[in-house]
Amino acid sequence: MIEGRGYDAEGKVSFNAFGTISFDPNTKAYTLHSYALGRSGDFAFTPAAGGYSWEIPAGPMKIRYTATIKDGKWNEVGDQIIPGKDPVRFFEMNLQRVGDTDWPSAGAIPPK
Repeated sequence: MIEGRGYDAEGKVSFNAFGTISFDPNTKAYTLHSYALGRSGDFAFTPAAGGYSWEIPAGPMKIRYTATIKDGKWNEVGDQIIPGKDPVRFFEMNLQRVGDTDWPSAGAIPPK
């Protein structure tokens, strides 16, 4: 499971996303089931050494998110992929691990 939260300047939750990652032994493929911004979906998920990527099909193009995780730091970028064109980066986040939690039973880590 993955949960992502963003907080505004007053410490209120301004963004919340939740996802589960599963593996299908019949197809030997991973899937990310994601909930965010009032939407949900199942997306191809590819684990990699030190991170992962996942894709959202969007007609003739796709959106690819690629994450690297190392030494408590998580970098994730989003690229718009249109066949025959260079990828266009539209998103980047850099996170720092702040500690352990007993989530979900103990609640989320608060804003710092």
